[in-house]
Amino acid sequence: MDNTNEATVVASLPVEERLDIYWNANKRVLYTLLTVWAFVTFGCGILLADWLDRFQFFGFPLGFWFTQQGAMIFYVALIFIYHFWMKKIERYCGFIEQDPVKLTKQLLRENDKGA
Repeated sequence: MDNTNEATVVASLPVEERLDIYWNANKRVLYTLLTVWAFVTFGCGILLADWLDRFQFFGFPLGFWFTQQGAMIFYVALIFIYHFWMKKIERYCGFIEQDPVKLTKQLLRENDKGA
């Protein structure tokens, strides 16, 4: 099944199920990006700094450069990656540009039908 058909199937699910799918995907994104953040911050900036200092980047030891400026560039990149990744997940779950009030009312209506 291609991604378009699968997204259509997911978007047709009840809101509660789509919220579960969305939250699980959101957690996967957060864990992945936090792992990258931790590696860049602690791995490259602290633990691997001496090893990285053997290499030069714009005339500076790479470990020094990573600690002073390189990590900041990675952090900004992580923000953009998070934004585009979450937009893709929202589109997949059928939540893109959906009014939160409308979504809440729909969820309440579905819960009333089940009760």
